[in-house]
Order: sequence, then structure tokens, then C-alpha cells
Amino acid sequence: MKDLPLYGAFITEGSVLQAQGDAAKDVYSTCNYSPDLDNEENRKFVAAWRQAYPDATPTTYAMASYDAAAVLDRAIAAAGANPTPESINAAVAKLGQIPSPRGTWQFGPKTHSPIQKWYLRQVRNDGRALANVMVQDLSTVGS
Repeated sequence: MKDLPLYGAFITEGSVLQAQGDAAKDVYSTCNYSPDLDNEENRKFVAAWRQAYPDATPTTYAMASYDAAAVLDRAIAAAGANPTPESINAAVAKLGQIPSPRGTWQFGPKTHSPIQKWYLRQVRNDGRALANVMVQDLSTVGS
């Protein structure tokens, strides 16, 4: 069985990957983020992350926190001079396309869940250490 590929979701994320070490090599996972995505927002995000945390790689959890703060920042600014929870919520619904390290995404009009790309990743050596390296775009889901 050691020659069978292993697939999962979030099973090699963050400090878990470092703890797994070489045992995680070649494991495939699906996720809405990979630190090696080639877009401007991600290049800036990863550079800032590595400056602050030189021995760590940003995870999907770090990216989601970054996006949550960015969404709130934009929504509060759009909610006017005296924002209320209701006006902020209404502004979130109108944000449209949101630039992000994960790639541009938006909230769905009916469910308000993210419409975003998902990626197939594989644990490989990225030159520095083992990392979840993007293999291919899978699909855009969430509508």
C-alpha cells in the first residue's frame, strides 16, 4: 500500500506538515489556497508573511484570516460614517470581486458562501522545505 497515492483535504496543512516530515512527501490534498499561487495579492502576502515569520509558510488558515480582515475593512469603509452591524452586513453583500492571495473570489448571491477556485496540491520540496505545492486548478465552486 505504500505505493498508492494518498489524497485528502487539509491533512498536510501548517505545523502538521512539519510534524509529518518526509512521511508526507507526495501526499495530495485539495484546498482553496496554496502559498505558491502566482498572483499579485499572494506574492505580497507571502513576502510579508516570510518577513514576519521567516521559518514558517503561510497556511490556508492564515490566508482566510487575512481575507476576513480585508472583507471587514472594505465593508466597514463602504458602510458609511456611522456603520452599524446591518449596514456592514449589507456592504459585505455588495463587495463583488475580492482580490485575495487565494485568487479573486466573491460571495454567492443566494447562499453568501465564497465562490472560489479549489486547487490540487502535492507535498513536495519547494527548495526550502516540504510544502503544499499547487499541481493544478480543480474547479470554481460555491455558487
